[in-house]
Amino acid sequence: EARPFMADYVPLFPWLAPLLAGIAVARMMAAVGLWGRLRASTAQVPRALIWPGQHSLAIYMVHQPLMIGAFAAMQYFTT
Repeated sequence: EARPFMADYVPLFPWLAPLLAGIAVARMMAAVGLWGRLRASTAQVPRALIWPGQHSLAIYMVHQPLMIGAFAAMQYFTT
């Protein structure tokens, strides 16, 4: 039996180790006080680099239909 095609399917178990590593690193940074220094250093970062991080959901919601439409158009015109 063939599995259905799902573009966004990603198994969760392989990503457990990077998730736990990220949590551990974030806690170590908090214990040492690096988050405060990092927050102070972002004053020198141009707003053009900060905006995508603050609006990542909007970027994701816009790029998904555009990407799916582009793939559908490519499939339509190449077959």
